[in-house]
Amino acid sequence: EDCSDRLYDPAVFRKLMASLRSQAQHPWLIIPEVSYHTTHPNPPTSRLIKVARDSGLRVGVIFYDVIPFLTEDASENALKHADYMSTIALADVIWPISHHSSHLMLDYFRRHEKMNDAELPVISVATLAEEMDTPRQIEPNPSAGHNIVCIGTIDERKNQIILVRAFNRYCEAHPETEWKLHVIGLVRDNYRKIIEKEAARNPNIEFHYNASDAEIDQFYMNCDFTVFPSQEEGYGLPVVESLWNARPCVCANFSSMAELYVNGGCLAVDTLSVDAILGAITSLIEDESLYQQKIDEIMRRPVKTWYEYAGNIVADMNLQQFGKRFDGLIYYWVDATLAANGNTGIQRVNRQLAKELILQGHKLVPIKWDEAHDRIVLASRGDLDYMARWNGPAKEKWHWVFKPDRIDDDATYLMVD
Repeated sequence: EDCSDRLYDPAVFRKLMASLRSQAQHPWLIIPEVSYHTTHPNPPTSRLIKVARDSGLRVGVIFYDVIPFLTEDASENALKHADYMSTIALADVIWPISHHSSHLMLDYFRRHEKMNDAELPVISVATLAEEMDTPRQIEPNPSAGHNIVCIGTIDERKNQIILVRAFNRYCEAHPETEWKLHVIGLVRDNYRKIIEKEAARNPNIEFHYNASDAEIDQFYMNCDFTVFPSQEEGYGLPVVESLWNARPCVCANFSSMAELYVNGGCLAVDTLSVDAILGAITSLIEDESLYQQKIDEIMRRPVKTWYEYAGNIVADMNLQQFGKRFDGLIYYWVDATLAANGNTGIQRVNRQLAKELILQGHKLVPIKWDEAHDRIVLASRGDLDYMARWNGPAKEKWHWVFKPDRIDDDATYLMVD
């Protein structure tokens, strides 16, 4: 039965909310998105939390970073991000994706929100998974030549221009080199001319602005190692994706990347320095023993799975609420992921967490915000087709049956965006 239209009925919606309020145990709302990245005229964050509180739901938020406060190219969102952080401080639990992100978040709450420890929500670091759905590419393609790959949005913060300058210097010192640098990712319009000008005289540098997932998989298979020169991250997914594909990664020895390189497989340097990046790529190109050492480290490195990540989230929910395994309905927020045109870091977290929660046997009810009626509604079947893209959960695996007169006592509301 198609129940989505029933939530448009104010009487049905009020009955659902009353049912949630009357439960003996608190359900949850989990927010896995940065909810001001939205197609709605106003971010729904505060309204979502109000609905949750009015309905007796606990609130959990996955927290990514404070980058709009730290870098100029993201500063246009600083005021929105400040409002967002003020609002999520009302949550019961916040799950930062790295210790670095957690430290910066706590510093913001204490310095700018003037919150003391008693006023803070529970902060529980849940580092992201390090696995991908694609098979691990252990051996490079011998017919592909020698390639360096850099994957990520191309802009000032990701700092690809320093890598381009370092590779230019390498090619100037080795004019007969067959090594190529492939810079892959969506490029910010105002940055494209800048970085292309820097690379214009080097035919060994190629840009790929619209690579598909399949093409990116091929780039990993055809490369010898990767470089991720970002200045600041909440986590650093391209680093662990490189390691999943058994390719050493040159990355920063600071920010959240400092948490990733310690387990091996990376060559960590000051990515703000052309000399440091030049030295790192030269070492991996010319020192076979160092290269093999990094490969060996990757093979020994433990890999955190999305199953483990989802288990961490559920364990915290249980700890806060039940003292046992949670087996009720989870109302799962997918609003901003549905509005996104691609599958960037946040959308990957939303899809993979949902997929692994479902694989663990949890019943997820997909929900989104209805701006016209100012309330929560079920995602449509078409929405679930879109969620299934990029290795998301299969459409038929969601719990899509809504019975307003039979809301379980132990339902949870999960907002990951």
